[in-house]
Parts: sequence; C-alpha cells; structure tokens
Amino acid sequence: MARNHAEADRYYRAVVTRTFDHGKVVQYVYGPYTSLAPAKGRITAHESLAKQSRSPYRNPEHAFSAVGHIESAEVIWMRESAGE
Repeated sequence: MARNHAEADRYYRAVVTRTFDHGKVVQYVYGPYTSLAPAKGRITAHESLAKQSRSPYRNPEHAFSAVGHIESAEVIWMRESAGE
C-alpha cells in the first residue's frame, strides 16, 4: 500500500470495536493519518451508525454498540541500502 504523506514526526490511526447485540465483536483499524482529525472522524462515524442501528425502523438483529480510541506512533526514518 503506497501512500504519499507529508513529512511528520507522528502518525495516528483509529481503532473502532463494534459489539453486536447477538455477541459478535468486530474491530476496524483506519489510518495512518498525519493528524488527529481524520481518526476522530472515523470514530464519530461509527458511533453515529451505532445510534442509527437502534432505530425502530432497522432490523434489531443488526443493532450494535461502538467504541473507539486513537493510537499514535512516532516514525524514525533510517537510510537502507538499495541493494547496489
């Protein structure tokens, strides 16, 4: 997965865990991002979907709760031989 990132000292990712009422647990990991905002947005989106999943117009078998947190990492770039 090739991506272009601005040079940053810290990267962020969102980790979201959905727990369905029937017991199934699914974890999603999004990122890396160079700022907190996109990671927070992913968590907010899952929380909103969790509220919608409990609507009386939705199938109750698909109801779930969602919790999320943000993880960060410091990146240190080191020069490696290109095999020359």
